[in-house]
Amino acid sequence: MSKALTGEDGLKIALFTHPDMILLDIVLPGMDGVEVLRKLRADPWGKDAKVIIITNLSDTIKEQQARGIGVLDYLIKSNLSLKMLADTIDSYLQPASDDS
Repeated sequence: MSKALTGEDGLKIALFTHPDMILLDIVLPGMDGVEVLRKLRADPWGKDAKVIIITNLSDTIKEQQARGIGVLDYLIKSNLSLKMLADTIDSYLQPASDDS
């Protein structure tokens, strides 16, 4: 697991390490989370990367932007317990079931 303190660093780490899941905040020093997401989606690997926004920014416009760029979920930290976060992450990392 890697951790970055700036949007630029997070983008570099993600594009280098190709993590299974990216937990991304909106409010970051330098490049904000929406811009990180845009740049991530421009990369051949990053276009399909699994990203969940976890932020304290309850901003409808930022949420719509993030969802339009393809985040799996937009979660508000103050509405979230660690168990809820773990369950959400786990649900997106589970392989799709074959119901045929």
